[in-house]
Amino acid sequence: VTFLLAIFLMASLSACKNEASLHTQASAKQELVADEYAVFVGFKLKGADQKKLMADFLKKTETFVTWAHQEYSEDQLSADNINLQPVYEYPKHKPREVVAYQVSQRLKISALSFEQYNTLLPELPRFNAQSFGQEGIKVSEQQASLTRIKLVSDAFAKNQQKASHLAQLSGLCKLKVLEVKEFDQDGRQPRMMSMQAKAGSQAPSKQTLSVRLDIKWWAEPC
Repeated sequence: VTFLLAIFLMASLSACKNEASLHTQASAKQELVADEYAVFVGFKLKGADQKKLMADFLKKTETFVTWAHQEYSEDQLSADNINLQPVYEYPKHKPREVVAYQVSQRLKISALSFEQYNTLLPELPRFNAQSFGQEGIKVSEQQASLTRIKLVSDAFAKNQQKASHLAQLSGLCKLKVLEVKEFDQDGRQPRMMSMQAKAGSQAPSKQTLSVRLDIKWWAEPC
């Protein structure tokens, strides 16, 4: 171990005889519970009269949108484009015929807390939507950001402990940071964090946030 440490330090010596550089690497990770929910509501109508169909459909969706705006912020509500398409019949030995029209649209309410999610779901059947349900679940940006700050601090502290140990063994003092590189768990740059869902789940309840720091230190003999 002493022989390997000597090689490591010799390789890290800078051009100046009285200075040396050390390299350390450390990571930190934490499992987070997903706390942000989203639901979808899908509307679909079919009718022979295109004009009447669109009027009925817009009345139906506007009822839901008006209610949603009263309950949630504008940023939480989003919608896909309205999709209108003809419905064909294919008589034998005759050209296809337009027999009706079908219109559909999918809306989403996102950034819901667990309490908001549980309150919202029982309300959706009264809007007579063609379908509705959970759109997704994830760790909120706020939780991820706060956790990332803590993990960066933890990873730096681990690096600092390693550098101090190496410096003590080699008779070096006055450690200073020269360079810090941030990596995700796979060693790629420049992403700070790596989010990985639990295997076998389309809507994971937990995700892992990880941070790795590579630090180059300056030091001089004591």
